[in-house]
Amino acid sequence: TSSVTSGAEKIGDADRASYLDDTAMAGTTYYYWVKAVSEDGTSDFSQGVSGYRAYANVVIKFNGNEGTPSTAQLTLAPGSAYGTLPTVTRTGYTFDGWYTTATGGTKITSASTVPNVASELFAHWTPISYTIVFDGNGASGTTESLPMVYGTAKNLTSQTFTIIGCFFAGWATSSTGPVVYGANESVKDLTTVNGAIIT
Repeated sequence: TSSVTSGAEKIGDADRASYLDDTAMAGTTYYYWVKAVSEDGTSDFSQGVSGYRAYANVVIKFNGNEGTPSTAQLTLAPGSAYGTLPTVTRTGYTFDGWYTTATGGTKITSASTVPNVASELFAHWTPISYTIVFDGNGASGTTESLPMVYGTAKNLTSQTFTIIGCFFAGWATSSTGPVVYGANESVKDLTTVNGAIIT
């Protein structure tokens, strides 16, 4: 017998001498509640319930899918709700939830039912977006802003600013700072803040 009482499934009638359980699954430990018959032919079933199979608790692993989960795994009772799920972080991305496969699959929430076999859940992600804005630093004209997505490189917008007596040397990150990026240079992951404006 076992103290595990959740996730019970009936496999036969109480008056049968034996049970054939052809539903057992590899990789799962089962505990069976049995009836011990005394000399007078009467007794109680262990756990006080007859003819039921009880699933052992199962391990649910959490795959960060390039992120870092707060907990690598939980041991849960089959048939119960998941309850509080681990948090997870990944630089430059927002967390979309836990799913049954690395891509696609079924979303698992705190109210979802725990399966009766060990499983692995995967974090899904959406990259943040931000915008690069170009400042002429006293020059005339405008240069179109450049929308960016974290994890994806783009070439800087061709500049169209003009100023008499000067030539374009490149882009700096401040009005008086040194040149950091050349014309049309490829850039990537300039911030980890969703919706940020980079000048």
